[in-house]
Order: sequence, then C-alpha cells, then structure tokens
Amino acid sequence: MSLHSLAKAKIELIRKQAWDDFYIFAKFVCGRDLMEETPHREVCEYLTYGLDKSEQLGIEFNHPHKVIPRDRDITKQRSLKKLVMLHRGAFKSTIASNAFPLWLLWHNPNLRVLIDSETLGNAKLYLAGLKDMMDNNEMIKMICVDEDGD
Repeated sequence: MSLHSLAKAKIELIRKQAWDDFYIFAKFVCGRDLMEETPHREVCEYLTYGLDKSEQLGIEFNHPHKVIPRDRDITKQRSLKKLVMLHRGAFKSTIASNAFPLWLLWHNPNLRVLIDSETLGNAKLYLAGLKDMMDNNEMIKMICVDEDGD
C-alpha cells in the first residue's frame, strides 16, 4: 500500500468516526488537542444527545452513547436547548460555540445557526473563530469537504 493510499484511508476512517462522534470531530478534526475524555466527551455527547432523533434539524448520525446511556428516555424532551455549566477554561465556548456549529453544518449545510453570547463582542469573537476554522483549518477541509468542493 502506498503512502498516499494509506493517508487517504486514514482520512476516510477519521471522516467516518467524526461523522457520528462529535468528540472525535472536536478533538481531532478541529484540532482541540487539549480536550480530554473526561469531561469533554460527556459535554460533546450531552450536546448531541437526542439530535439523531430530531426531525427539526434534518441530520443523520449514529450517536456513540459512550457516556450517556443508550436507553435514557429523551422522548419527553421538548426543546433542543442545552445548558452547559463548567468552570472557566473548561472549553465550553470552544466546544459549544466553535466546534458544535461546524459539526451541525457538516451534517446539514442548510441549517442556520445563531451564535449568541452575553455580549455582542463575545458573539463576534465566536463567529470570527468559526470563520477562521472554516478558512484555515486544513483538517476540516480534508474531512468535511468532498472531492466536488461541497
């Protein structure tokens, strides 16, 4: 197997894993190397929990259910709103305001995402961070963009 074929196979493996597992996407595709299994996988699963069953978002993936039990009843959940409360520096904004909108848009490019914050300045910073990741992160381009540029 050539080095080029091996690299393509590795990219395809990461693409498949990152499609279903938001933690893999945030850590390896978005380049958030300092993310840890605990507590960041739980945050990622919490954010994506129930989305695989949501008709509102029009996205399809197989939730990994590594932390949150597969049998948890989410049928009574009326809202897709989530609240993440962690200490300062725990990657809340990095995960929820940067990586998560990109992961959602990768699944459904027709979604509209509102980035909001306590201040307009913070919201603008999060939006600038998203734009920078889309424009300059080569891993995102390799994983999320197909051969036709879509």
